Amino acid sequence: MLRLRISTVFLIGAASLVFAPGCGDDDGGTSDAAPDGTLDATADAARDAELLPSDLFGECEVDSQCPGPNAVCRTRTDGWPGGFCTRRCPGGDRGPCEYFGAFHSCMDIEEEGEFECEANCLNSLDCRPGYICADQGAVNRSFGRDPAGRCVPICVNDDVCGEGGSCNRWTGRCYADTEPDPMGALNGEACPGGSSSCRSGNCLGPVGTFTSGDTFPTGWVDGYCFSNCALPEGYNTDTFWADGPLPQGACPAGDICFPAAGTLQSGDLGYCMPECTSDADCRAADGYFCRKSFTSSGPTPPNGVCWYITNCNSSGCPAGLDCVESRASAGSRPFYRCGRP
Repeated sequence: MLRLRISTVFLIGAASLVFAPGCGDDDGGTSDAAPDGTLDATADAARDAELLPSDLFGECEVDSQCPGPNAVCRTRTDGWPGGFCTRRCPGGDRGPCEYFGAFHSCMDIEEEGEFECEANCLNSLDCRPGYICADQGAVNRSFGRDPAGRCVPICVNDDVCGEGGSCNRWTGRCYADTEPDPMGALNGEACPGGSSSCRSGNCLGPVGTFTSGDTFPTGWVDGYCFSNCALPEGYNTDTFWADGPLPQGACPAGDICFPAAGTLQSGDLGYCMPECTSDADCRAADGYFCRKSFTSSGPTPPNGVCWYITNCNSSGCPAGLDCVESRASAGSRPFYRCGRP
């Protein structure tokens, strides 16, 4: 799974002081620096006091702006555009996550035992600018809306990342300029080791699990790396896409920002997937083809995305793959996906 840097607090916006021999007044001026060369704590406190208080899930620069006990500010350079106020909620207790009468989710995103409040959402309209609604169905459904998602950061350019930060197109996250670029498989490539195999930190796995506990092949043979993106304007329910080539959006070069959550509104969650014009552009030997048809009405775009074989019962699978029939439950309609023997 994608590891989100949510618990580290990195102070940004601090004044930068440079001391050079021979510069300044000979008679000795005043300075905010302590004798050891660090910023004076009093100057830090004075600056922090000038910052306006924020709300839960609101913008912030430092912890003290955020309301309530155990407040945490997730900063821009930790990947959160504008900063993001949250609270620690030990043990998964949603009590501290109440906001205007709604109890939002308390989650351990990093799976390290550090639970913090997450802003729930139905779609990206519920999120602040710079955030999209993702993980629908994966959060605590007692929030009262099914499928509930959570607001996750998505950057589209360096401007939202603030001074000292830049937007990484692979992860869709802001990072400090000093951090190394992520490594790993590109979007559309296999991820046999799961999400950690991917440069983006996201992998569509080859095997799914029904509520009964039974497993089934998803069609994403050997896994499929992808990035998150915010859908550009132009997708619609009539013709799927307005006209012309499918858009790159804020994805890495050579990718398409493609709808991911079944909603087509501008700003909603999309996946960056490899652009193609023919099956030869995709992992055809692994059961992928260039998908260009998305609706029975409207024009067919000149480009498409690399997609899995959706019905191998009629089209078959490449050599070395099995076509597997699966049913979500007894009596339900079967579906057919390619998978490894």
